[in-house]
Amino acid sequence: MSTTTQFPGHRAEPLTVDHSVDLATGNVASDGDVTVDGDVGDGCEASAGGDLTVAGTVGSARLHAGRHLTVRGGIAGKGVGTCTAGGDLRATHASNVTAEVRGDVTVDTMVFEATVRCGGVLRVENGAIAASTVTAAGGVVCRTLGLPSGAATVVEVGVNEFLRRVAATAVPRIQSLQTRVATLREQAAPFMRRTKMLTPADKERAMEMLFEADEAQAELDRHLAELHAAARSFGEPTEPQFAVAAMVHAGVTLRFRDCEATTTCDIAGCARIVRRRAGTIPYVAIIDDTGSVSPLPTRTFVDRNMAVARRLLEPAHASGN
Repeated sequence: MSTTTQFPGHRAEPLTVDHSVDLATGNVASDGDVTVDGDVGDGCEASAGGDLTVAGTVGSARLHAGRHLTVRGGIAGKGVGTCTAGGDLRATHASNVTAEVRGDVTVDTMVFEATVRCGGVLRVENGAIAASTVTAAGGVVCRTLGLPSGAATVVEVGVNEFLRRVAATAVPRIQSLQTRVATLREQAAPFMRRTKMLTPADKERAMEMLFEADEAQAELDRHLAELHAAARSFGEPTEPQFAVAAMVHAGVTLRFRDCEATTTCDIAGCARIVRRRAGTIPYVAIIDDTGSVSPLPTRTFVDRNMAVARRLLEPAHASGN
């Protein structure tokens, strides 16, 4: 069993580990910046409250950085490795790993059989995103999407996964509370219209209903405030897009917040993939390097919790909050 060396302290000095992190040396955790001058092996952990830099490769390990995470030798997570960062992530390559990053993700050569969720832009400008599931709120920039084999690749832009998680919990509770407040006030209304005729028991019942309605309203307001705070913290861009330099293979699902399209053949050449509207109906379109626009067969995509959350957030967005 590995051990963990802790380096406590809110303002810890930068830590340099002059060897690889493996089961023999134990895990590494510090509240400050951490640099590992080697690899991080299978089953190990490296954690930094600030920046985490790994000079070598990363296997089926768990990495966490409070700010930015850099892996100079690439990540091969073997299906169980995880990387989380409060800022950006940069790596040479990323395969068989789950990465969750608040900022941008930049990978030099390939994202393969990975799950990537980021609040910024995913960039693989010299390589491919293939056989992976990606949610990148700010958009995707790459050379190639998918594989010649047609292996399924799902790439979603314009949706912030972190906001979606808040909405998944908050929206059902908000809707339940809205219904409860309306029901209680509706039940109390007949009593309040004839207060002079109420018996003591009726007055007590009416007051109980109004008190319960006020309590439910207070809880509802708290949940709405939390949703607004999450929207300010995470946010969603208004016009995210895909920018692909060379090829979109067949079998790639291109998803926006309310529509998606799956390619049925290879599409060569430089392209931007955008969300457009025909009246009120959204659709996915490819814009080539000449500016020509080609709509793709598009279907509706609905995330009900996020759709409700966006409606709830509209007044805050309109007022600039």
